[in-house]
Amino acid sequence: MKRTAQISKKLTRLCDRLNETAMFISAWLLFLMFLFSCVVIFFRYALVNPISWSSDILMPAFVWMSMLGISVGSRSASHMAVDSLVKLLPPAIQRGFYVATRLLIGSFCAFLVIVGANVTYAARETRWGVLQWTTEFFYVAFPICFFLIFLYCLDDILKIRAVPGE
Repeated sequence: MKRTAQISKKLTRLCDRLNETAMFISAWLLFLMFLFSCVVIFFRYALVNPISWSSDILMPAFVWMSMLGISVGSRSASHMAVDSLVKLLPPAIQRGFYVATRLLIGSFCAFLVIVGANVTYAARETRWGVLQWTTEFFYVAFPICFFLIFLYCLDDILKIRAVPGE
């Protein structure tokens, strides 16, 4: 158990740093998207000269901000959960449900990482928009963010195993 606790602490620190980084990047992307949207609106309506490549910037930023936001929400457990029935159960069974849920989520995220990596690889030659960026820039957000969620699930499971009496 001591070894599990040490691994859990290290993984928790790593996950916390990754989560803070994801939160920081998401916040900056949201801020920059707001500023760029204001510039785009000004050019379109005040100068009557729309920026043709604006969606080439805003859409990938939105995808990345959304996917990173999903991983941040997963870490803080701020997504919707219906746990009324589970809270009525004894603590030991609640822990079992929690571990089973994390195992299912982690397994699905591992599957999505593999599928997302395959899709990203398949899309490496496809070009998109006026700037002709590769679409892998979009798709790579999915395996990265689902890998983060997988790590967070693993961290949650190790935390429970490190504290056997709780």
